[in-house]
Amino acid sequence: IQNVNNCKILGINIDCKYNFKNHCNYLKKDLTIRLNIIKYLSSNKSQMHTNSLLRLVNSVMLSKIDYGLVIYNKTSKTTFKIVETILNAAIRTSLRAFRTTPIKNIQAEGGFEPLRVHANRLMHRLLHKISCPNSSLLHKHISLLKKRKTLPKYPSTLHNIVKIAKKYNISDYTPPLEFHPPWLLESNNFLKNLQNFNKNNTSPIVFKSLFNEILSEYKNCGWDFLFTDGSKTTKHVGFVITDGSGSTQKMGILP
Repeated sequence: IQNVNNCKILGINIDCKYNFKNHCNYLKKDLTIRLNIIKYLSSNKSQMHTNSLLRLVNSVMLSKIDYGLVIYNKTSKTTFKIVETILNAAIRTSLRAFRTTPIKNIQAEGGFEPLRVHANRLMHRLLHKISCPNSSLLHKHISLLKKRKTLPKYPSTLHNIVKIAKKYNISDYTPPLEFHPPWLLESNNFLKNLQNFNKNNTSPIVFKSLFNEILSEYKNCGWDFLFTDGSKTTKHVGFVITDGSGSTQKMGILP
């Protein structure tokens, strides 16, 4: 295995010292190109409105910064300032403000919060992830962090979120999670009676008759049946559970 000082994982440049300086420099190159576009659009040739420029900063630059911000925001002030400076320059350019205007003033005028505050707010949004963990691996990791008494040399993002949860006295945020992966289920849990019939050559009436035969066989043994279905829209995914008579047992919207 080759030893490297820097590697890129899911778009985040991680170096051996965990200072994320390489990632901030990578962001600087990308954000500088986007800043030049905003500078052109804010010139007299473009005559673009200030509100449109601020929305452009939010969608083009801040969205790029937000990716992985909860991970690399714990870097040093000097390294983090590499990203902050470019964002503040974009806000200043959009407002067409003087270079002597204080940074807090342009942030208030443009409707942007300081980047550290913004990163902290994004981290608070992740509290629901540990309140209802949908992964056994995440549940196990959170349980280990709860028991840990010493502070790690390089605290992870999850460690910081658990720390915030303790600060707000969110103690019961790791409910027991049952995990039954499909590869551990026994093969006889699945009915494969209908697999031998080709869908193109078999009439739907035949399928329905065979299905009813299977139902009657299990009904005679005292089984109760539940049927599930789901639907998707542009905003939500819904589900419904009904019994054998067609009565709705449960319905809702998936997270």
